[in-house]
Amino acid sequence: MPLAVFDVNETMLDLGVLDSFFIHHFGDLESKDLWFSRTLHHKAVVNLIGRHQSMGRLSVAALDSVAQTRGVTLPEGAGQELAHAMERMRPYPDVKPALEELRAAGWTLMALTNSSPAVVQTGLRNAGILANFDAVHTAEEAGKFKPAPEPYRTVISAAAMPIDTTWMVAAHDWDLAGAHAVGMRTAFVRRPGMPLSPAYETPEIEVDDFAALATELRATH
Repeated sequence: MPLAVFDVNETMLDLGVLDSFFIHHFGDLESKDLWFSRTLHHKAVVNLIGRHQSMGRLSVAALDSVAQTRGVTLPEGAGQELAHAMERMRPYPDVKPALEELRAAGWTLMALTNSSPAVVQTGLRNAGILANFDAVHTAEEAGKFKPAPEPYRTVISAAAMPIDTTWMVAAHDWDLAGAHAVGMRTAFVRRPGMPLSPAYETPEIEVDDFAALATELRATH
């Protein structure tokens, strides 16, 4: 049975629901982009120094950093407010039909995210797509964040599937670079504002939406 592993945030779930939070507290959406990039930076640092922390803690630390940069005083509980907003993220409209098509075709589907277990479980359930997955894994199981090798290997070990026949699907080129480095096959789904960098290996599949992804994946088996 073929296996596809899916990234969650921005690949399947749209971060647009967070816009109102950043507009309300910062008055702009540039702060949202800065928060996301600083969260990625924090994850890279703790990976490199071997001092793993929860995604929730790093997300709040990045938010505090942005507030200091912007000269904004956030109210108590702003970090929790952001976490609750993330639990309400909606799936892109092309996601659910494609997941259902792949499951009907006999594929095993798993999710792999850097988000905390509670946030991703609640988020996927609220988005109406949790039931489409055979398993949901987080980087916290491995003690390292993607794109370190450990999260991908943890999923492959749990699935008991050959790594070189398993697909990683993501809208982030750095995520696919990590998957490729451990031997997974890779599929890139284009989302707004997230191009492929020439610094990494070219994904085997490149598509504009999940409908095309389902077609391309099914053609490989």
